[in-house]
Amino acid sequence: MAGALAVGVVIGGQDTGIFDGEAPRWASDLGRVLVFLGVIVEVAALVWVVRTGRYRAARQSPLLTLSWSHRRRLTRQVRRGTPETDEDPALLVETARQFAGQRWLWCWPPGWR
Repeated sequence: MAGALAVGVVIGGQDTGIFDGEAPRWASDLGRVLVFLGVIVEVAALVWVVRTGRYRAARQSPLLTLSWSHRRRLTRQVRRGTPETDEDPALLVETARQFAGQRWLWCWPPGWR
């Protein structure tokens, strides 16, 4: 967004009158293009998540049956790397696997902008 604004200022000049009420044509066109690109990124990310099975894997996780407090405790143990002695190792592995599997989430925020 900042890059698009910089290009607009270079093309249209610094005194564009944006704050005088009416947006210049280039700003309106640029806004439409950015919204369109955001929708494309969102749809492509959604299709990719469903086709790769990442959505289904998250919905079938055994962690969903646990209470929020237990999930938070597992999360803290995985992040710190200090598992408690009475904790189920399979749940810790699943928590770590889900952390590693969340790397695909980077593609959502660019489409929101």
